[in-house]
Amino acid sequence: MFIYLRTVSVQRFLISTLYLLLLTHAAAVQADSTTAESDFDEVGADAYVDQDKLSTQAFPEPEEFSTWELMLDRDGVQIYTQPWAGSDFVAFKTVQTVSADLKDVLAHFTDVSGFNAWIPNLKSARLIREFDDSNERSIYLHLGMPWPLYDRDSVIGQRVGQDEETLVVKIEEWSEARSLPERDGLVRVPTLMAEIFLMPLRLGQTKIIWQVHNEPGGSIPSFLVNWMVESIFFESSVSTKAIVEDDALQPSSQQFAWLKEPISSP
Repeated sequence: MFIYLRTVSVQRFLISTLYLLLLTHAAAVQADSTTAESDFDEVGADAYVDQDKLSTQAFPEPEEFSTWELMLDRDGVQIYTQPWAGSDFVAFKTVQTVSADLKDVLAHFTDVSGFNAWIPNLKSARLIREFDDSNERSIYLHLGMPWPLYDRDSVIGQRVGQDEETLVVKIEEWSEARSLPERDGLVRVPTLMAEIFLMPLRLGQTKIIWQVHNEPGGSIPSFLVNWMVESIFFESSVSTKAIVEDDALQPSSQQFAWLKEPISSP
């Protein structure tokens, strides 16, 4: 996917340029993806502590925008970027409001079987570990990439919590990259840090703020990833709004019966 452009001729020129760049990096990416599964066979989920989860670097507060630069403002979706210390890849932030209750939005973001409806280029997703008593779990994602790049996969830890006073729901995500053996032909995403905030504006209306930074692994040029992500996040946000506002597509929210909703309605 590419940033939305005004003219077809400009699109074709940029796509051709990107294609040549991908070819240039193909050999390096192939070398990066050849790590043997046996390298990680003896590293269990309980034995590995991810540096992302322990990182001292943190995102700003969700409604703090002074360090972010607006990249796109379209159809009720705002996308921001900011540099990330020690990384060539920028951090991204999306903001949008949907007409749905907290429980319904949270059910959408945690329904692994429905991820393909709103995560672009997703080839497969599965649950590794169910939510425990601390509302933590682990999931696995396989993301497709255009040839000649190798597909990426991610092992992600998630934690869900709610502030009892503000009723804001926070979904934290971190990398558990080495908790599963790597797969032949795939590049494991080595680092991930994300926060999703579900902020109740009133009953039936929720603001979603998503802050994320990751390293895609392999040898993808950073400027290419930074450029492509705008349209990926925009498409994902548009799909999210359409799904959570459609009662027919809503997954069960029964597991989140503990969640508190605001009292006032529109």
